[in-house]
Amino acid sequence: MKNLIMPALTKTNLPAQATYGTMDIVGKTFGRYFDNKRDIALVKHETAKVVEQGKVLRANIDAELCKSLDSNQKNFDIEIARLKCVCDELCSGHASREKVYIHIDKLTSMLSDPHVVQEVKMLLPALIASAYGQLSDANRSQIQTLNHMNGFDPETKLLGGK
Repeated sequence: MKNLIMPALTKTNLPAQATYGTMDIVGKTFGRYFDNKRDIALVKHETAKVVEQGKVLRANIDAELCKSLDSNQKNFDIEIARLKCVCDELCSGHASREKVYIHIDKLTSMLSDPHVVQEVKMLLPALIASAYGQLSDANRSQIQTLNHMNGFDPETKLLGGK
């Protein structure tokens, strides 16, 4: 055992611990209590502000949504009324074209009828041509109506932006 080297002991200074009196501990405890109470009150106040801002934002979003829905409903009603007018116009155009087709059919049957006078038969091709002209006008009118329904402008050049 004599061969063992003993570590040299050196003196060390331990840090001095602060000594608190009983009143210091009580004072700091009450201080922390009131600090925490103040912080909790601040957090509650800020939370209440955020909740109020959330309510205001929700009310604004609801108002904008209602406004948008009302606008959409109004535009929808206007569009439905416009489409009903277009539909009525197209249906009346169909009825008038149907009458012209019946008239052309009668005129062509008169061409082959032996009881029809020859002078009348000479006038029938001109009458059939004018009936086809009426059909062409009715078709052109219907195309314009359909273009108006789609918002298409035939005067614009659509290719290449020219």
